[in-house]
Amino acid sequence: MTTTTGTDGRPPVMADVARLAGVSHQTVSRVINGQNNLRPETRERVQRAIDQLGYRPNRAARALVTKRSATIGIIGSKLGFWGPSTTHRTVQSAAREAGFSVSAVSLTTLSRDELVDAMHHLHDQGVEGIVLIAATDDAVAAARSEEAVVPVVVVEGDPLTSRWTVGIDQVGGARLATRHLVDSGHRRIAHLAGPLGWAEARAREQGWREVLDEAGLPWTPPLRGDWSARGVGSSAAPGWRPIPTSRRCSAPTIRWRWACCVRSTSTAVGCRRT
Repeated sequence: MTTTTGTDGRPPVMADVARLAGVSHQTVSRVINGQNNLRPETRERVQRAIDQLGYRPNRAARALVTKRSATIGIIGSKLGFWGPSTTHRTVQSAAREAGFSVSAVSLTTLSRDELVDAMHHLHDQGVEGIVLIAATDDAVAAARSEEAVVPVVVVEGDPLTSRWTVGIDQVGGARLATRHLVDSGHRRIAHLAGPLGWAEARAREQGWREVLDEAGLPWTPPLRGDWSARGVGSSAAPGWRPIPTSRRCSAPTIRWRWACCVRSTSTAVGCRRT
């Protein structure tokens, strides 16, 4: 790309593109806004002029004309868990590929008041939609209260309470994991559950219970904590502690009294360390 300034040393503007391409200001605007009522050779000539000048459209001016900001809002947490963090990065990448910019807000507590404040902040920026990566009951309630302003998509929300939600089959996943343990011969299968205020935690617990009931196996109330590895140690009961099978080696093999169906990879790490 060759970067050229205007005749007076200023950054190039749309009029400069039109002059170099030999077209009208309106034709350049149609190319920038992705309109299709142009001849291919005209579009290519305008695009070459844009590349040669290094012209960058003014988003604020474009928004005034199109009545669209081309911006997506994302609300997530500062907890840094792998799943939500990966989802956040993926949404950003998909937005850029679609020609949208992203305005992100990271929260610490995910309380309803914080969530509503974050949505109002994004509304003030004129976002065209919000992706909420925190499927707590408070988040779903906040989404329902604000979705009349812009669409709000809840990641891993409860389909029964969220108007727009995307995610995976949490019940089915928990069923597969628990069924694997049952088919492997385990008869005492514990569940290290996530917080009750999260829809995906309740769905995973449901899948675990269903398989145990179908297999005629008893279940005890799950040990509940947060999504972190540290939360396992704080919630574990004495009967869940690992038993060294050898006292002679420095890293003894560990045998568990229970097989465990865990709520997340972080929990699995904590389970191994408990």
